[in-house]
Parts: sequence; structure tokens; C-alpha cells
Amino acid sequence: MIPFLALASMMGDGPSSLQLNDVPRLRTQFSNRSQCLVDRIPGATTACVQLWVRAGAYRDRYETHGYRHVLEHFQAEGFDGRLDATLEPQGIFVSASTGRHAMVFQFRCAPDQVPIAIAACGLILRPRPLTPEMIAQEAETIREEMAGRSSTSRFSEFAWSTAYGEDGLDPYGKVETISAATPAKLGDLWTRMTSPEHLAIVVAGNVEVDSTTALVSKVLADRKGALLPPLPPPARDAVATPVSVNASGMYAKVGPYREIQTAAALVAGFGIAHRTVQPFLLYQPTNTPGLVVVGSPTPGVAWGRLRLEAETAEAFMIGQAGAHDWLDRQLRDPILAATLRGGLLVQSPSLSPQQLRENLAQVTFAQYRRALGNFVPLGGN
Repeated sequence: MIPFLALASMMGDGPSSLQLNDVPRLRTQFSNRSQCLVDRIPGATTACVQLWVRAGAYRDRYETHGYRHVLEHFQAEGFDGRLDATLEPQGIFVSASTGRHAMVFQFRCAPDQVPIAIAACGLILRPRPLTPEMIAQEAETIREEMAGRSSTSRFSEFAWSTAYGEDGLDPYGKVETISAATPAKLGDLWTRMTSPEHLAIVVAGNVEVDSTTALVSKVLADRKGALLPPLPPPARDAVATPVSVNASGMYAKVGPYREIQTAAALVAGFGIAHRTVQPFLLYQPTNTPGLVVVGSPTPGVAWGRLRLEAETAEAFMIGQAGAHDWLDRQLRDPILAATLRGGLLVQSPSLSPQQLRENLAQVTFAQYRRALGNFVPLGGN
């Protein structure tokens, strides 16, 4: 499945780490550079545990397009392929998704089941033995998954490929490329990607912070880095696969998450979207250049006119309110909070939701209007 719309010293004999934040939220970077974040949400009746695996230098290229996606399918089932069957009878539900910058394995459970979910993260990290037959079968599963994609998902792929080419490849992948993968190539990629500097576990819910951090340390803190030769440079002879969409909209290229103009583009996107029939707005916080996409599956939307109509003080205030509400909703729900914080943490320990909140409050009307001008219309069929 593909997602998205986002340090205390150990006690006793535990590994050394660096304190960055105090309770009730504790962000920990262990000595091997793996990370943990525990976000206590008092009163929450459910909890969420997420294992994040950052793509880093191993993002999709044309010749490996979909390798991470098929690995997500395999590893989500655990070392023996029975993880879901083991946990679901206990009321612990497993899901997984792959994004451009990271993949995430998620456990939704009761607060007192968090230790079981954290231990299960260790089972996911164990490389699963694969065969060519398993890869061929999973490639067909992904083909069926891709056939059922929503118009919103396809439009996002269309926008990213238009804006960034190979650097914007959709993580679903290409079935023919996945089918040609070998167990050795997939195993090598998993070993590289699960080197500790690429890993983070995020826990959100009504949990005790210090004891939960100690449990995560047992899974992550002693992992060793991958001692493998560098990968060869990617080939450049492949071509992009045309994308067919049944939606239209606009996109704006944005810089890293912490930049004020990124916040301005998010406000502008909401300023445009509020006048649209069946609107969707897509933004994945990232430490690298990204996109804010606004669109609709409704035919005949006059996007140029809507952008001009959004150049008012009223639309600016609506856009700011929409962006603030979007951020607040992410932080109230354990699953959304874990997703936002985990997506930021796995990219850089210095990123936090508070940065976006502060930037949204500082966006001026002039910055908002400049951001509107950066939106490019993108039509569908």
C-alpha cells in the first residue's frame, strides 16, 4: 500500500543518547544514529507504533522502480510470513505503506499492547528469505493494487513526474521492473536501507514515555551499520511511463519543510481549494524539495480563474485557517501524529511540527500572493 494524503539518556546500563526534548514527548537518538520518539497523548484510547525506514540514497530510480514497494509487502508479513495472523487475533492491526522518502510499518493497538508492537518491529527488520516465485507472485499483487488506485493517487503521480521526472518517481513502481528483481538484489537493498541511521520507531498514545523508550532501545540501539560496497551509479537509458488521470488541478514546487515559502504554498493551496468542488490537497512534509498539489476529480474546473479569485484577503484568511486546522488534526490523533512526527524525524532530528505552526502564523499576504503565482495548472483527461 502507498500512503499519504506526515533525547533522553537511557537509565542503568542502556545505550548512551542525547536529550533533545522533555516529557511528555521524548525524542531519542541512540549512539548508532537510530531514533525513537514517544509522544504521550493523555486520554487516547488507542496507540500507534510505527517503524520508519528512510529511503536515503536508495530512492527509486528507473531500473529499481518498485523495489522498495515489493520489499514493503514482504517485510510487513514478518520473517516467517505470519506476523499479521499472529497479531490480529490479539486486536493488533498491521499496515504498511511506501512513500518517496520512507516506508512505514504501522501497528494500531491498545496502549497496554505497545510492548508487543515494538517487539514486532524487530521481526519486520529481519530480512525475509525470498524466491523468484515469491517475487513474481507479489508483482501480480502489486499490478492488481495499482489497477485500483484512486484518481487522487494517480493525479499525485502525474504531478510529481511532471515536476521532477525521475526524482519524482511514484513509489508504486513498475510491474515489469519488480518482476525482474532478484532475491539477491532485494536482500541487498533491504540490508542497506535498514542500516541504523535510516531507522526510527515512533510511538503515540497514552503511554509512559521513559519505559516505552527503553523498549524501543532493545530493538534499535544495538543494530550495526551495513558494511557493503557503494552501489553503482544509476543507469539513465530508461524512460518514464505515461500516466493517465481522471482529475485536474494545480501544483507548486516547494522547498524544504522548514522554509517560510513552503508554509505560504500550503496556505495558498487551501486558499484555492476552498472554492473547488470535491477538492483534495496533498502535501507530504519533506526535508528536500517537494510539492503542494490541489485538485478535483470534477471535470471542467477553471483553475486559472480560481487562482485569481484566491488573491483576496478573505481567501488568505481561509487558507491560513485551513492549514492550521490540517496541522491540528494531525496532532490530535495517535495515528496521524505518529505519521507526521515519524515522517519528519526519519528525515532529520531537527524537524518538528512546531516549525510549520510558527511559519504558518508568520506568512504574510504578500508571501501568500507570491505562492499563488507559483501554482501551475495540470489538466486531466
